[in-house]
Amino acid sequence: MKKIIGILFLLVAGIFLLNIYYFDPIRIKNKQKEVWTERILENNYKEYIPIVFQQDHLMDVPELLTQEHVKNVIHVLKYYDEKWKIENGKLFVSNEIDREILWNYTTKANDSIWLSEHLLEK
Repeated sequence: MKKIIGILFLLVAGIFLLNIYYFDPIRIKNKQKEVWTERILENNYKEYIPIVFQQDHLMDVPELLTQEHVKNVIHVLKYYDEKWKIENGKLFVSNEIDREILWNYTTKANDSIWLSEHLLEK
């Protein structure tokens, strides 16, 4: 009988302690903030895909996305003080940059003269 009471006591105590931690309002609020911050950051960026003007409209051309091109696009983005990040080896740019501007940046990233004339200050 003492064993059963001891086991029941430990079980109740465990459930009580789990509820204190699991349903702690401060922990829940912090976790919600963390999740929402992460979602906001995810929604503020889109994956960069090079854009070219062909046949009277803008087209995505993922084949242009080489390591050299990414390096050059980052140079252009830094020059214009745009928001960008690299995650899992992919370049992400701010959602605030529209397609025409991205086309402009793609064109500049492919232009060695523009890159050499617009050096970044250190």
